[in-house]
Amino acid sequence: MPGLSRLGFLEAKDYRIDRCFDHLAFSYVMRGSRGWMKTGGKKIDVFPPFFLLSLPGETKSYAPYRNWDEFYFAFPAESVDKFFGGRELMRGEGGVIPVSSAAPGVEEYVNIMMKLMEHPRSEELCLQLDSLARLVLSLSFWRKEETNISDMEKRMDAAEAFIRSNYRRPLKLTGVADKFGISYPNFRRLWRKRFPGSPHQLMMELRNAEAKELLHATNLPVGDVAERTGFDKQRYFARFFRTINGMTPSAYRKNFIVKD
Repeated sequence: MPGLSRLGFLEAKDYRIDRCFDHLAFSYVMRGSRGWMKTGGKKIDVFPPFFLLSLPGETKSYAPYRNWDEFYFAFPAESVDKFFGGRELMRGEGGVIPVSSAAPGVEEYVNIMMKLMEHPRSEELCLQLDSLARLVLSLSFWRKEETNISDMEKRMDAAEAFIRSNYRRPLKLTGVADKFGISYPNFRRLWRKRFPGSPHQLMMELRNAEAKELLHATNLPVGDVAERTGFDKQRYFARFFRTINGMTPSAYRKNFIVKD
């Protein structure tokens, strides 16, 4: 899958954007004055903090009335189907979604990305930023429930979104299936038809990505990293991490953390 093509932070941005997007663009307007956006012939006011997702082919004009701080990244146009499976996303008018409507953790991931951007670029650092950007996208926007899909498909989409938002908890997949009124064997069968990989793989990939970022960007003890990523015992976390990454959490931190 193509990686990040653009990444940056604009402090006190005070100029207007007029663009027909030829890529997938994400912005996080953190703070500053209110602004405006014009798309589809309609002009609306926008109020920080908010997330903005722009898809290839969309034409937008937007700007702050005074200035605002904006973090942004972009992926090539061919990434859209890979990320979202060709389905419409739940977004507000103009592609805006308030920060309060996104899953918990998005702001924390953005802050980690901004911290990593302060360090010299390396292949490992770029991979970490790319992984974080994908998590930010998955947690900020969700699939729109279309009227032409079945009730069971809607439940499966809701179950996937639930896992993405709650993977830090010690989830039992049988409990997730029960929560959405689906027998566990049926849940597994339907998941294979609707999503790549298994629900367990998704949960482990999300936990692993967050664990690597916490080891890379913080000084948290390994036990705290384990707890934050859904493992109730450090030894289970260490075994999992070594299986996935080929080294212990401590070795990963020693080998890859970028020191000031």
